Amino acid sequence: MAPAMHASMYNNPILKENIEKLKDLGVRFIEPDIIEGKAKVASIDKTLSVIINFFKSKLRGKKLLITAGATYEAIDDVRIITNKSSGKMGIEIVKEALLRGAEVTLIYGRISVDLPKGCKTIKVESTEDLLNKVKEEILRENYNSVILAGAPSDFKVENKFQGKIDSRKEDRIEITLIRTPKIIEEIRKMNKDLKLVAFKAEYNLTDEELIKKARDFLKLTGADLVVANDVARPLAGFEKDTNEVFIVSKEGWVNNFKGSKSFIASKILDLLNFH
Repeated sequence: MAPAMHASMYNNPILKENIEKLKDLGVRFIEPDIIEGKAKVASIDKTLSVIINFFKSKLRGKKLLITAGATYEAIDDVRIITNKSSGKMGIEIVKEALLRGAEVTLIYGRISVDLPKGCKTIKVESTEDLLNKVKEEILRENYNSVILAGAPSDFKVENKFQGKIDSRKEDRIEITLIRTPKIIEEIRKMNKDLKLVAFKAEYNLTDEELIKKARDFLKLTGADLVVANDVARPLAGFEKDTNEVFIVSKEGWVNNFKGSKSFIASKILDLLNFH
């Protein structure tokens, strides 16, 4: 389907919900081009590209392990620390991969969207849980690629409080945070041949600074692609349906994309090469 209408109608929550329902049933949408406040039908070139990619998908039969959503770390048995990730980007990648014929396993934390149908799902809580499940899957299954779109907590509480901290008795508490393991580094140690896609979220950087951060992260982790975004930008904040990303490859090229998260997902998978 290639919808076209006024942008206000296209962005209506009810319409968006119905589009997601159709996507879950396997209906493929070609995103409209937003021009002068109108969602105009996609260009012929764009439509043709989507159709060709669908029928000649390099992902057909490939096995992908994808992470999505935020992990959280316990302060006590009631309270947690986490981040603002909604999981939307990771879920859109899962949906797109399924449409292209891939076999997908999704490991997810806290998400604000429905789980896609047609894939294996594994729920996790902490970053340690996520790391353990990712390791288990890599040892269990011969995956072609791991896409780390999830947002694991970078720190955890060193000594979790037992029970619930009584706020009437404590005017002040001190919490020591310690660094959690870097999941992508652990994966690369396990398998040097996996196609790895890493995500890098930054705040209030110039394009040049963001690209440099992505390149540095790519070298540090040995990833094949790094998808970097600046969450301070209007299109790229948490909980949004849109994103703006720079995708940096180990070959040295850089691509910049803006649009819906489903559009960004399609571009990420377009750039994922298997030899």
